[in-house]
Amino acid sequence: LRDQRDDLAGLLRHLDVEAPIVAGISVGGMIALDYAAHYPVRALVLSDSALRFSTADDWNERVAAILQNGMAEMAGRLAPRWFAPDFGALQPALYQGACNMLARMPAAGYMATCALLANSDVSDIAGAIDGPSLVLGGAQDQAATPEMGRALAGAMRDARFELLENAGHLPCIEQPVAMAQAMTRFFEEIGYG
Repeated sequence: LRDQRDDLAGLLRHLDVEAPIVAGISVGGMIALDYAAHYPVRALVLSDSALRFSTADDWNERVAAILQNGMAEMAGRLAPRWFAPDFGALQPALYQGACNMLARMPAAGYMATCALLANSDVSDIAGAIDGPSLVLGGAQDQAATPEMGRALAGAMRDARFELLENAGHLPCIEQPVAMAQAMTRFFEEIGYG
């Protein structure tokens, strides 16, 4: 996570942003948390993230599957885990767009993220986060389950968990209004609304 954290720090320095509110989804939540453990932040919003995602063996198996079958096959395996069961039928264009985006992702980049996640666990730094934090989780998320989100919030000093109904791993696609409303409420509560 250090390289991604340092990339974020460099970008924020370049933009002359000090003590930002940092938001991240999935692995981006882990990067945001790691950033907050090393740099000042006003607050965190972590969506569908976890202290640790799966096991190293699971991630290594995923890399092996990509090497053997490619990203298109992996997209077909992941999409049902990333979205609520009825999302594809209710929003076929959005669902297919997400599937196409994943299928076209450079395999090397996705495999590098798998390698990162195989060795990433933010349990040891979560308790060091001082600022207010909102942890969001999709009720139907199979990649970062609601239980994983609750555990993440529980490991932090000043965090609360909020469940987003009718959403899987990507509530920003499935329930953008509900997600924006939850974030807005949080910002108002901490005085940044």
